[in-house]
Amino acid sequence: MEKKKIDGKMNSVASSPPNYVSILQLQERWMREKDRKLKKGDLVEREVKQQVNGQRRREEEEDVMKKVVEKSIEVPSVKLEEKGSRGGVLLGLVE
Repeated sequence: MEKKKIDGKMNSVASSPPNYVSILQLQERWMREKDRKLKKGDLVEREVKQQVNGQRRREEEEDVMKKVVEKSIEVPSVKLEEKGSRGGVLLGLVE
């Protein structure tokens, strides 16, 4: 403890420990941590939105590809025609 002389009397004044942190320093530290957490939360939120949007795009692309494949796989109807030059059966495609 330090001793100060005030009005001719010796008064003891408590000295601050070496790891003393003022209220102002704590408030600043809390504000920085709060800002950091908000920024981190914003980044996570943006990443989630991008993933969701990317997944939607992939699903839409898959749907389009399925439709294209389905159209290309459609089996054309076959109509039997009995008029052949040799008496055989002719097959014709009907659209």
